[in-house]
Amino acid sequence: MLAEVFGIRDVPGFQPAGIVAPGMKAPVITNPAGRDGGITYMTWGFVPHWSKEDLKTKIINARLETLHEKPSFRDAKRCVIPANGFFEWDRSGKPSRPFDFHLAENAPFALAGLFDEWTNPATGEVRETFAIVTTAASPVVAKIHDRMPVILRTPEAMAAWINMEKNFREPGDSIPLLATPVSRAANEDKVPENAQLALF
Repeated sequence: MLAEVFGIRDVPGFQPAGIVAPGMKAPVITNPAGRDGGITYMTWGFVPHWSKEDLKTKIINARLETLHEKPSFRDAKRCVIPANGFFEWDRSGKPSRPFDFHLAENAPFALAGLFDEWTNPATGEVRETFAIVTTAASPVVAKIHDRMPVILRTPEAMAAWINMEKNFREPGDSIPLLATPVSRAANEDKVPENAQLALF
């Protein structure tokens, strides 16, 4: 399925990641359908290569509309993150409730992302980190949150994002997302509600 949907060839030891929260490693594709296409595991929490120290507050999201305005992202490289859904919390009631946004039959898709390599000046450790690019929410997601990840459903859309083409994404309104309520217990251990990091 990974080879068909994302056009990658090298998937050594790939295992489903389950719920991924900021600070955890997740599978990232830097060259879909390319000669060297494959999965790399990176840490969710972007640190630009020029930073002199590790960021105490990691950058987990990047707004599509302001990518070119932010110094942190000007030199960032593009990637896609394979997924079959993302989470958001409905805070309109007490207690708040998580929802899983996904395509029919949990079909896989990609999230647009940015990544960079940061070297710890004290230890020499090289860390690859990424952020997920967000856009205005589709009508389904907007009932709960005003932002959502940029979703790429085809190899052409993924390649267009990687290659910085203008038509790299589908309008959010055209993405047939479904919203399914899920158990709080399934999320709270990895996506703590009070951390405000539960967008994905």
